[in-house]
Amino acid sequence: MSGLPKGWQQVVLGDIVQLRGEKRSPGTTPDAVFVGLEDIEAHTSRVLRYGRAGDLKSAAACFSPGEILYSRLRPYLNKVFVADRDGLARSMMSTLMPRRSSAARMRAAAALA
Repeated sequence: MSGLPKGWQQVVLGDIVQLRGEKRSPGTTPDAVFVGLEDIEAHTSRVLRYGRAGDLKSAAACFSPGEILYSRLRPYLNKVFVADRDGLARSMMSTLMPRRSSAARMRAAAALA
């Protein structure tokens, strides 16, 4: 495929990540951190703030350090980041678990951004 930077290779996303899909009621872990779509800066992979899971009303997506969160809503905003802690996110965010090393995690995050 042309257009890829030198040294990059095209891969199937499912070969390097797996969808976690686990949801949790915020009432079970009210003190957990929470990330909403409004908390992620577009195009930068930067989390602007963390909320508190206890403030949520409905089930949320679980994430752990090293997992990639990707917004399915308005994907052109590139709201994606690699988690550095455990927490919960809006259900419209997908939690992707890298299948291998940290290098695979970074390749997957770069591919989604």
